[in-house]
Amino acid sequence: GLTQELGYPEGVWQHYKGTHYEMIGPITSTDHHSLGVMYKEKDNPESKTYCITLTNFYTMKELNGELVNRYTKIS
Repeated sequence: GLTQELGYPEGVWQHYKGTHYEMIGPITSTDHHSLGVMYKEKDNPESKTYCITLTNFYTMKELNGELVNRYTKIS
């Protein structure tokens, strides 16, 4: 599956719109049993904690007419 191929994201990743996010850890959705990751905005103590499925995390998005990774690993 996706986890075996790409693994759980760790460290800091940049969203395709520019924001840097720190990955907190893996999750499993209780609704659909989908695998995902929890994350929050880096260096923002007021950031909410978010979660995203691995399927969505590793998708491509369109930016200025080009397909780019939704998230790119920074560190």
